[in-house]
Amino acid sequence: MPGRESLNGAAARLPFGCWRQGLMFVIRPTPGRWENSNQTLRDTTMNLYPVLLILHLLAAFLFVGTVTFEVLFLEPVHKRLPADVRRALGSQLGPRVRSVVPWSVLLLYVAGLGLAWQHRGALAAPLASSFGLLLSVKTALAASVLVHVATALILARRRRLTGAVQSRMHLSVFCHMVAIVVLAKAMFYLTW
Repeated sequence: MPGRESLNGAAARLPFGCWRQGLMFVIRPTPGRWENSNQTLRDTTMNLYPVLLILHLLAAFLFVGTVTFEVLFLEPVHKRLPADVRRALGSQLGPRVRSVVPWSVLLLYVAGLGLAWQHRGALAAPLASSFGLLLSVKTALAASVLVHVATALILARRRRLTGAVQSRMHLSVFCHMVAIVVLAKAMFYLTW
């Protein structure tokens, strides 16, 4: 179809009524009623895809932004501040981060699971396509980030999360998230 091209020139129908046109996606409404109840369920999940994607991106923006701020700005400056300023900063910033970030992580993973469900065919056979392989690697990295977060929460609750451990975990999560962001784009544009 004219105007609906992929990188290799073939028609590029993306999931759930979306068409890629250049750098833009066009969302086409899905037909309303179907006689088959399975088709109705599929249409409902198809219509959720753009909502899940927006929620996933906003939650990722908040989580990735927080970790990036901590790794690139806060931790290097934190070391040069006087002890009383560090305590004051920690007492103000810490509770805010602990009250917002867990909710963004929850939303990030719930929306991510909803998006992954839409691509379950590619995840079932990850070696069958470049998209499936890159999505599987991204999913594995996301699972590793979740393990990091859970470990940090457990250590903090037990009062065993030292500054050195926290710094290493932040750096590891930051590296994971850089790879996830790159993969999130690459899986739609790299093919082999």
